[in-house]
Amino acid sequence: MHYRLKTGKYYRIRNRLKFDAKQPVRYFTNNKPPYNIVFFGNDFVSIEVLKALRCEQLSNNRSLIGDLHVVYSSKRYNLGWKRGVSQTAPVWEFLQQNTDVKSTLWSDIKSAENRRILAGFDVGILASFGKLIPNWIIDSFPSGIINFHPSYLPQYRGAAPIIHSLINGDSRTGVSIVTLSKEQFDKGRILMRREFQIPLGIFAMELSLTLSRLGGQMVLEILNDLERYLNESVEQETIKQGIKLAPKINQSYALIDWKLDSFIDIDRKYRALSEFMNIRSLLFNKYVHFYDLISDGRRCKVELNPGEPHIEFDVNNKNDCGILWIGCKFGSVGFRHVKISGKNSQITARQFYYGYMHKKINKPDIYFG
Repeated sequence: MHYRLKTGKYYRIRNRLKFDAKQPVRYFTNNKPPYNIVFFGNDFVSIEVLKALRCEQLSNNRSLIGDLHVVYSSKRYNLGWKRGVSQTAPVWEFLQQNTDVKSTLWSDIKSAENRRILAGFDVGILASFGKLIPNWIIDSFPSGIINFHPSYLPQYRGAAPIIHSLINGDSRTGVSIVTLSKEQFDKGRILMRREFQIPLGIFAMELSLTLSRLGGQMVLEILNDLERYLNESVEQETIKQGIKLAPKINQSYALIDWKLDSFIDIDRKYRALSEFMNIRSLLFNKYVHFYDLISDGRRCKVELNPGEPHIEFDVNNKNDCGILWIGCKFGSVGFRHVKISGKNSQITARQFYYGYMHKKINKPDIYFG
């Protein structure tokens, strides 16, 4: 069992003693591992951290991790803002494959029985859970809750650090393991940070999985010397590094401004967003969604104004789907497939030309945006 004791300093205000709680929190323990852990998670990022915990539990005969209890938020998982795109939640699927792991649905967490269950665990671990954890749950763990965050805090506090990092064209990001703060999201004390070089051309999903696997390894390192990491934790405000925010993404991020966005800007948006929502633009009062961005160095054969379309395909090759080029800032950008709002399926650039633009292509006002 762990005990948390606040150290601090008393000082006098208006003839009353007041306690200064700004001093570090000190943790003392009268036992050693294995730790009984409650894991909070639901999505494809959470599952990689959970797998690391489960692998450690099984491979080392529970020498570090004793009981493992999972709290999940739902059985289904909505993949971003793509309408109708829903799948079995990865953590729920894990629970179906590991039937000996006990679990609790988040909506049932307040029941008296589940409150008693939480009282028997040492520490909580949270990864991409998406729910605000009430104070009574945090306080139920003698060592609090450890939170995995896929950024190099205090950079990119918020719900979408990976997406903002790719949109902004950062060359480096990182993983931070922090204590879960009662005050606000991602403001806890830092236990461990590691930087990570962002590979060229990587998409948000792959980067998320890579960082979550790294986070799983870091969590295990912390558990191997939990008391020391808790005692040596650092307040984020003491780090001389600019604070950046990563607020929740909405569909306005996916809109392309052909006059302001260059090929580099559009490529960054595509890699950051396309797995969760479609980048898009208006044409004939309808949104056109873009797929399969041309990123192999090819450029349009003609010079285009911002928003001006041009389609290239081999008329003698029926299998050539073609390329839809659109002028942007400092050049043009090409896509192989599009989808018109209200339609159920994608079409090729060639089909888009014959079925949608052929009769209008010579009009002077045919511009995206």
